[in-house]
Amino acid sequence: MLKEQNGRLVDEATGEDVVLHGVNRNGLECWSDNSGIFDIVRVALEEWHADTIRLPLSQDRWFGYDKAYTKEEYRAILDKLVDFITKDGNYVILDAHYGDYGIWGKRTDGAPRMADLNTVTFWRDIGKRYANHPYVLYNLYNEPEDISWEVWRDGGWLEQGGMCFQAAGMQQLIDAVRETGAKNPVVLGGLVWASSTIGPAIGWDVDDRGGNGIIMDAHIYPWNGLDWDADFASVVPTHPLLIGEFGHQGTAMDLGPACIPREPHEVWMPKLIRWIEENKFSYCAWDFDCYAGPCLLKEMENFTPTESHGVYVKDMLYRAWVEKQQKAGKKA
Repeated sequence: MLKEQNGRLVDEATGEDVVLHGVNRNGLECWSDNSGIFDIVRVALEEWHADTIRLPLSQDRWFGYDKAYTKEEYRAILDKLVDFITKDGNYVILDAHYGDYGIWGKRTDGAPRMADLNTVTFWRDIGKRYANHPYVLYNLYNEPEDISWEVWRDGGWLEQGGMCFQAAGMQQLIDAVRETGAKNPVVLGGLVWASSTIGPAIGWDVDDRGGNGIIMDAHIYPWNGLDWDADFASVVPTHPLLIGEFGHQGTAMDLGPACIPREPHEVWMPKLIRWIEENKFSYCAWDFDCYAGPCLLKEMENFTPTESHGVYVKDMLYRAWVEKQQKAGKKA
């Protein structure tokens, strides 16, 4: 199992540093048809050489509050996916992608600003199901937004869309996992859609309750004018850093006026990748499909990478794979 040690992610058995190299595969949180997901994940692992898959999930679907799946169908798909991804020693990050304002089945197209009490119930249940699986990590809430670091850690009442709901803080979510006996590393998205991870470094750290550690999750996109070292790397002395989402949409997709890239992909992508690789940060690029932008793929039939994002990440994953093969004394 992975373990946090002195701000690094290590293999608990060997003590060697571990860097995760992966992609996101969305769908289980929102799509009704995920029939091809196993072949898609296979391509990501075998042909693109990812060693980690981040899977966004739905707490409503997990408990059967979504017409797309019965509870049994949804859980069976996830069980099989976890087995499929991890059978050769690859890692899976289970991501609580959306809350539901504390009302089962209430989640709409908008994302709640923070986890809710149903998310606590979700982690008590799913945490127990995959407790101490050596290749499973728990991403406790995807992208907190428009809240304080105090609410991020401790929870509190929030108003959104005319509704008031009790937000669950990251400490409460960690407690829910650890109460099951699960020591799996937990991944925590920071504020402003996970575009700042400095909270633990400025006094808002959480207690892991004897688990295998906390990883901070940064989401980096080209419309955010951020100082990556100041907003993300400053957390490194406290906890390991995962770049849990990143990508550049180029000019192929219109993601709205708030998502206009500040730099073209041929400038921004090499700059970001160089920063990730030089710092040996773990990463999961968004997203291994051709629908949920920024996309890694132009189409699904041949898994052709997009010029603005996919070609860079495919090369990035290949370099990491070659390095691991050489370290193991194998031919790439």
